[in-house]
Amino acid sequence: MNLSAETLMAALASCRDGIVVTDVSTPKNEMVFANDAFRNMLGFSELELRGLGTRFLLGKKTRPTAGHTFRRAINERIPCLVTVSATKKDGNEIWLEISGAPVIENGRPGDLYLGVCRDVTQRTLAIEALLATDIAIEVPVGAEDTQTIDPLTSLYNRSFFEEYAEREWATMLRQHLPISIFMIRVKGCENLPQASTHQLSLNHLLELMADNLRQQFRRGTDLVARFDRDTFVGIAAGMGWEDAEVMAGSTVDRLNRALKQAGPELMDMSCRMGVATAVPEENHQIDEIIASAQEALNKAVADDTNNLTVAMSTVDFS
Repeated sequence: MNLSAETLMAALASCRDGIVVTDVSTPKNEMVFANDAFRNMLGFSELELRGLGTRFLLGKKTRPTAGHTFRRAINERIPCLVTVSATKKDGNEIWLEISGAPVIENGRPGDLYLGVCRDVTQRTLAIEALLATDIAIEVPVGAEDTQTIDPLTSLYNRSFFEEYAEREWATMLRQHLPISIFMIRVKGCENLPQASTHQLSLNHLLELMADNLRQQFRRGTDLVARFDRDTFVGIAAGMGWEDAEVMAGSTVDRLNRALKQAGPELMDMSCRMGVATAVPEENHQIDEIIASAQEALNKAVADDTNNLTVAMSTVDFS
């Protein structure tokens, strides 16, 4: 059955998700269509949106990596999945999950780019509030595996991370988008005492790392967790190799600055990171990319020159 253009436009107009279509051939990537759900989401009228570019969707809280991914996807006419902050007409900020893709014409990406927008403000704020809390959650003896929070750092624990990573893997598999795993450790921390009232301890170091990692992994779909005794892990769905490299570099720089400011016990220590990126494929599992990130981390930790603070790995399933 062949659907007319009028029928398709009517279907988009009545969709409950926000739908916006832009013309990537214009300098500002101007909007040429926005349905009622999108306009109501942001509080703008059809007339007010006419001629606007998509830059206004990237609000002040949007992470640089998300903004870069969004702009690159439009410029190169490729699919993307990003979570950005957007400013409504009344000045309030909301969080939008944007799934975008070029409109295919004659078998090739054309000048039109379609974005499906969902308001994920409540979910994003709930995750941020949970990650920002300083409350230590007591874990009953024998019930560690049933909890989702690491009691020392208040980050998610490994059990929850692995469940979340499997879900994100399945989502990225359906959408044919990449996923990146970040493994983080401070080289030399094994010499610190577990706990101490007189000097900086491993527990203090882990709390310091957790506080800084919360500030780095802030997209709505990002998640950071404590992976084992002295290692943290982060996951970024929809993030490819180039953005992962930028993210890794800024994270290592931030953590190394924090180490130098924390005290003389940490002056000789340095953050090391292993990163693995892959586009999910059938018959493969998230465990493979996690293992690759661990191997990359071990390589970075083993380097004694301080030249290899970040080891990158692109997983090719072919």
